[in-house]
Amino acid sequence: MQAKLLRVLQEREFERVGGNRTIKVDVRVIATTNRKLEESVERKEFRQDLYFRLNVVPIVIAPLRERKEDIPILADQFRQRFARKHGMEVKGISADAMSVLLDHSWPGNVRELLHAIERSVILSKGEEIQAADLPPEIALRNLQTADRLANGNTVICNWSGFVRDRAQWANVVQVLEVTPDKKVVWRYDAPAGTEIHACQPIGRNKVLFIENGLPPHLKVVNIKTNAVEVDHVLPAPSSTDTHSVHPQFRHVRYTAQGTYLVPFLTMGKVVEYDKNFNEVWSYDVPTPWAAIRLKSGNTLITDEHDVTTLEVTPDKKVVWQITPKDLSPQYDYQNSQSATRLANGNTIICSRGGSHHGPQLVEVTRDKKVVWVLQDWTHFGPASAVQVLDDPGIPENPGESEH
Repeated sequence: MQAKLLRVLQEREFERVGGNRTIKVDVRVIATTNRKLEESVERKEFRQDLYFRLNVVPIVIAPLRERKEDIPILADQFRQRFARKHGMEVKGISADAMSVLLDHSWPGNVRELLHAIERSVILSKGEEIQAADLPPEIALRNLQTADRLANGNTVICNWSGFVRDRAQWANVVQVLEVTPDKKVVWRYDAPAGTEIHACQPIGRNKVLFIENGLPPHLKVVNIKTNAVEVDHVLPAPSSTDTHSVHPQFRHVRYTAQGTYLVPFLTMGKVVEYDKNFNEVWSYDVPTPWAAIRLKSGNTLITDEHDVTTLEVTPDKKVVWQITPKDLSPQYDYQNSQSATRLANGNTIICSRGGSHHGPQLVEVTRDKKVVWVLQDWTHFGPASAVQVLDDPGIPENPGESEH
């Protein structure tokens, strides 16, 4: 086929299949490809003479991710096209949704954008496309936690931060349950002006999380009925300062004892509440990112400021702790987000790294020996949470696994 095309381009003539008459042609040929033809020529997959014959006036069009300024124009054009096609009264794209579109890498280029907008137009419930209407693989920009359930589904906390001008909070905060084939079977959208940074499945039908806001709320939502079964206002440094919302809380855990373990990130303490929200235990620590209750009754706490992971007894004695200084410099994880204790007694520490330096995950023994490290900034981003899938116990049943 390549030889025949070359002849047409050079001689400007061809014969039809089965014909015996030479036909002259006078045409212009525009050829497109998403491959690097120079490499194909080197591999002998593409004829060199045909490549040079086609490559008279090359026009290089950058991928969509390199021309972000085109995204609003294309997205709005597609919106209009599909609104007419499907008879939908979708008159615009919200700032939150546009922020997500601009931040996506678009591996499928313009065709991926086209399909995303068509889907969003069909699913939109108002006059504007919202971020929640976008496909999950696009809207899920900043996964905070992910918990695999015994049935194979995954409960995900997704926080997408600010809109691009950082003038207001983006309403792209969701708690989702997703099947193995990536179908969303349940979703909770946080109200505007609030943030959710972590969640915990409780049994098969409930999810626990803290909704940062003015004021912050600890909530337990029934995923079968969507009923909010627990809604408790937590203390916060301010009741009016919107800038105080983001750092209020990260993690919260429901324990096997039926209590709530709440790390106050900016108030310097971890507090345990009973079911009536009476304080039953607390421990002062500068910036507690996360806290989990171990089977021993001790509490494993990660402190962001001091980059320390410490194990504290019910009578508030520190029986084990670790910092990057305890390890070889090559394992300097630079900051700590959360940690988990394995059934074998080892601890895995999660880190967001320092400007893509240092490991994302470090597993250490009780005597602080490194036994496993994940450091791969090519394929993975910062690690804020981890779940070991072969840890004993049903993960959504508090107290069954080691943590």
